[in-house]
Amino acid sequence: MHETELPTTVARMGDEREAAQLEITQLSFWQGFWLPVTYMLRPTQFGELFREIPRAALAASVAVGTVFLLCAIGFSFWLGEAAAGGSAFHLDTGESPAETAATAGLVLLGIVGGFAFAMLCLSVLRFPDLHRSRSMFRTLARAFASSCSLVWLIACAVLVSSIVVVGVDSLVLRDTEFVVRNLEEDLGFAGIAVLYWSAVLWIRRFDRGISSQTATPVTDFLCEGCGYQLMPNHTNDVCPECGRSVTDSMTAEAIRQATAWEAQHNARGWLATSLACLRRPTATYASMPMREGMRLATSFAGITILAIVLGAVVWFAILMLIETATRSRTQIKWTEIATVSIIPGMAVSMIGWTLLRGVGGIVAIFIAWQGSLRDGRWFAKVLNYESCYLWLYCLFNGVWVSLMVFFSTPFNLFMGRVTGVHSIEGIPWGMVILLFGNAALLVIWLTRYGRTVRAIRWNNF
Repeated sequence: MHETELPTTVARMGDEREAAQLEITQLSFWQGFWLPVTYMLRPTQFGELFREIPRAALAASVAVGTVFLLCAIGFSFWLGEAAAGGSAFHLDTGESPAETAATAGLVLLGIVGGFAFAMLCLSVLRFPDLHRSRSMFRTLARAFASSCSLVWLIACAVLVSSIVVVGVDSLVLRDTEFVVRNLEEDLGFAGIAVLYWSAVLWIRRFDRGISSQTATPVTDFLCEGCGYQLMPNHTNDVCPECGRSVTDSMTAEAIRQATAWEAQHNARGWLATSLACLRRPTATYASMPMREGMRLATSFAGITILAIVLGAVVWFAILMLIETATRSRTQIKWTEIATVSIIPGMAVSMIGWTLLRGVGGIVAIFIAWQGSLRDGRWFAKVLNYESCYLWLYCLFNGVWVSLMVFFSTPFNLFMGRVTGVHSIEGIPWGMVILLFGNAALLVIWLTRYGRTVRAIRWNNF
């Protein structure tokens, strides 16, 4: 077979996915260089081939892609200025040519640095799904390299988005009689949400391809109390480290049982599992089999996010209706309420998913740093079930924002009399308490999350 071809053999792995196993050991430089472009719309296959890209080819591809991204951003600004009737190339800034050049250089450096920082954050968010080996640094390096290879996709998304936004603004918003307040901003936010979830889906398929080529190490049988490596002659003994009966670890599989959601895929099972994970996380996770039921755990997280989105939309619509309850019924713009209410749902979905993945990634890195995370599969299952904690965020923010909508003035007066100041650095007391409350929930989640994972990290099943 010719060495320039990309032959693959397809093998079925379990019931969940098919993975392409490469028959060659390395791609050529130019094959690796153009792979992020040619496989842009085939993320799973791209992930399968990613480990075969030479490092020099990947570095060159990222560098050229970054230049292309800068050109795409510049073109989008020019297109926006042209659509607005101005010119992006004839701006009178009042600066000397040297100052203008220095400013342009700083802007370009900021864009490149911001891109690298964003890719680093993305690597942390993706860490739990990618972690299959004992080396945390190797996994993070692979996640960062694969994130940087998305520069071509991001540049194309910037170009397409700019063209679509300008087209919609020119052909629809200026020529239609049906104009809803802030419709342009709503459409822009909806576009951001579509791009966000498209990127999430793309990365999940990409990670699936990478994971299919990453062998999961065979782990020794450990004591579920302290992690001590058990030997066959310890079967009828106790653990030399913690004194726990070895039988507890050997027969732990017999006492594990699926969650209520895995046993019955309905609303009652979902609600019972959510309450159990919230109230008794350590006991719930310690009693469930961790290395099976991953698809159901993923669907649990998806349904939780969807339920939160629907709740946010309904809650915001009710707030708008109550606020306009003093008007006559003919003054209520139902179209506007229906349109604007979707925005909180889209925002909550993106914030919630990023928070879920970010907190999970941080906890996973700390646990892996201590050498306790042997296999990331069971941690990914915990990550999906921890989505139930987002309900506490929704409850706190929903109740507090509702109170501020109707009682902000009396509350600010009360806090002003108690503290002697009406705001902190111009920030109203209601917003200050909202920020501190969310920060407190985050600290509680990190503490609870880490304690729970440390308690079950020696899971054998």
